[in-house]
Amino acid sequence: MLELLFKTSFRNLLKNKLLTIINVLGLSVGITCVLVVYLIISHENSYDKFQSNYENVFHIYTEFKSGKSTGYNAGVPPALPLKLKEEVPEIETLSCIYYGGGNLKALDDNTDVVKSEGLNFYTVGIDSNYFKLFDWEWISGSSIKSFSNKESIVLTEKTAQKLFGNLGVLGKEVNVNDEYLVTVTGILKNSPYPSNFEFDAFFPIALIQPDHINETNWTGVSSGYQSCFLLNGSGEKLQEHTNLIEEKINKLYAKNGIDSWAMKIRPLSSIHFDINMHSYIGNQPNPQILRYLFWIALVIIVSACINYINLSTAFSILRSSEIGVRKVLGSSRKLLIMQFMGETLVMICIATILSFCFTELFLIHIDVFSFWKFDSSLFINALIQDGFIYLFIPFLIVIITILSGFYPAFLASGYHPIKALKDKLDVKNSSGYSLRRSLVFLQFCLCQVFILGTLVIMYQLDFMQNSDMGFDKDHILTIDLPDSKKKEVLTNEWNNIEGIKSISLSNSSPIPSGWTAIDTSVETDSNITTSQIIDIKVDSAYFDLYRMNFVAGANYKERDSTEALIVNQQFLSRFGFKNPSEAIGKKVLIDKGEKFRIISGVVADFHVESFRSQIPAIMMSQDQKSYYVLNAKISPINRAETLAAMHSVWKSLFPETEFKYEFLEDRIYRMYKAEEQVLRVFNLFSGIAIFINCLGLFGLVSFMSLRKTKEIGIRKVFGASISQIVMLFSKEFLLLVISALVVAGPIGYYFMDIWLEDYAYKIDIGWSYFALTLCIALLITLLSVSYQSIKSALRNPAEALRSE
Repeated sequence: MLELLFKTSFRNLLKNKLLTIINVLGLSVGITCVLVVYLIISHENSYDKFQSNYENVFHIYTEFKSGKSTGYNAGVPPALPLKLKEEVPEIETLSCIYYGGGNLKALDDNTDVVKSEGLNFYTVGIDSNYFKLFDWEWISGSSIKSFSNKESIVLTEKTAQKLFGNLGVLGKEVNVNDEYLVTVTGILKNSPYPSNFEFDAFFPIALIQPDHINETNWTGVSSGYQSCFLLNGSGEKLQEHTNLIEEKINKLYAKNGIDSWAMKIRPLSSIHFDINMHSYIGNQPNPQILRYLFWIALVIIVSACINYINLSTAFSILRSSEIGVRKVLGSSRKLLIMQFMGETLVMICIATILSFCFTELFLIHIDVFSFWKFDSSLFINALIQDGFIYLFIPFLIVIITILSGFYPAFLASGYHPIKALKDKLDVKNSSGYSLRRSLVFLQFCLCQVFILGTLVIMYQLDFMQNSDMGFDKDHILTIDLPDSKKKEVLTNEWNNIEGIKSISLSNSSPIPSGWTAIDTSVETDSNITTSQIIDIKVDSAYFDLYRMNFVAGANYKERDSTEALIVNQQFLSRFGFKNPSEAIGKKVLIDKGEKFRIISGVVADFHVESFRSQIPAIMMSQDQKSYYVLNAKISPINRAETLAAMHSVWKSLFPETEFKYEFLEDRIYRMYKAEEQVLRVFNLFSGIAIFINCLGLFGLVSFMSLRKTKEIGIRKVFGASISQIVMLFSKEFLLLVISALVVAGPIGYYFMDIWLEDYAYKIDIGWSYFALTLCIALLITLLSVSYQSIKSALRNPAEALRSE
């Protein structure tokens, strides 16, 4: 019985090749999208789950409030972990982690550099408790022996291979950041599972922070210095312990720290998806994007199912004689439904097998379309490690078979045998025809939502990249200074280079990788107001180099003895100044009132982050000791020669340090890289949804041309033009496109308005977006319909009339 069923199914699939190709292609693309999204979501949710202490490791971080805003930092004040060990006994094990970056150079036995330029790795300084919290498999060495000497380093397999080309590296020496010479004392096995703690090399924290055990700093915090701890218990008991410890930590901090700061605790399971803070390494996914991907994949597979339903119900008319004969010969409706469902199952199985190839191909090139980049194949790894996928794929096949196949099978099996044999079925008044119109309308709605979403993301990205940021960003490079003692010599030498227009020293560029916020008080006429303000150290040339606009006051003089201060407009708003000129001459108190500065100028607001964030309150002052960033504006003419001259001077002053600069334009580009990748993903999936919709339209028009062969021949005999024939096919679809915008417009507006809420500075979704959406949808529809309709219109009417 089953053998006959499948033989018949294959025979019918081969008989209707066009229908089979369209359905298999559409379904395989839809299943591919579902598989890719499943693999990505599964991968992102698997981070650190292999850790034996996954449920019991917690991370401490800092929350600070300034006015109405709340900020977070993944680090803690350096003095806190030392006191926690003494005053919070509930903490079983506590470990400090210091992220130091890492330019590593391998040395041979004669201490000659093997890789002269060095390689960058994710390196961290850790204490002895780190390996009690996190699982690593040792190839050689141990957590006790390998860190007995502070001048030691432990490498992972891949790091050892990159540096030395083999694993026999115990006792070899490594240069770290051109500052430390350490000896390899251990090798760790590469982790086969994803982790937020997948570092490349480890060394004792005492190497880079020799005084960490004597820290007394309670008011400074850096995301590079973090703490994790281990708790016993599970379930409600563990939650009670967590709440108790957080309360104790804050009581301890309140005695020594800043009133507006608080210490918070989060479990290891929340680290990977916490968008308020950066993970240690790699890309941190936005949970919202994963949710979008889920719904997009669902929409695409539903669209592929709609195609199948539409085409199956339409082309089933062409099989009416077969159905009539089967019924006359005694076939029951149940057997006919089984026959049609069997054909659907076979087609979906073929589409699923084809989707495996598409999935693997897509994942290989996924970094082209998104910010994801995987070291190995997600699909193959899932087949090896994820047992759930063997339930997911069959479940997916069954669900798609039922959704796609049941209604067409039910409809076709219900044809009246006499009418079917005489080809007297009323196509237009049948329930299948009404459903097809409804489903095509739904597809048009979905496609227009995708088109509108893509347009909004595209224009928002363009708005962010091309809007005035409040400073000049063209042809400016920044470089970190390894030795502040030689900064004046370097500045003087570079000023003599013809291609350099101006140079400034500071502790950061206008787009910093991080900043310091300090408690700041301002004396107004009525009282003293205190708030957290970002403090940037810059020289007087900084404002001219970046072409910042003064709205009141003036630039300070170099090394001004009056401790002059320049603030932005948000600073004025924070402290209640109504007019910029009011702030000039006001006294600003810092360090709990022990120091003061005088406001000498106010600059227009400028962005220090992406357009997601409001411009913060900023103050800028001089501090010669804090200048470790050099900013240089160079001429775009002969840029290569200018950079070569700069490199020559740099090597003469810092022979051991790589000449590593960064153009500000590149940093700004990377700041919006996430948005660009979202646009790419949206473009990709929108294109897939439109492609599936076009396949469906092409199939329906092909069906219409078969049914209207005689009608087209008669119309041509009576003088109908090609454009009239094309309009005969197109007008119904074009009307559906126009009416679909009425539904798609509000839905698309609603979702994209929610997406834009993440941005402090954003575009307005005006009527032009809807008009452009409609024009694109109409153009796509015309292109999809035109080929088959023009082909039918060009057919010789005599042949068309003879065919019937």
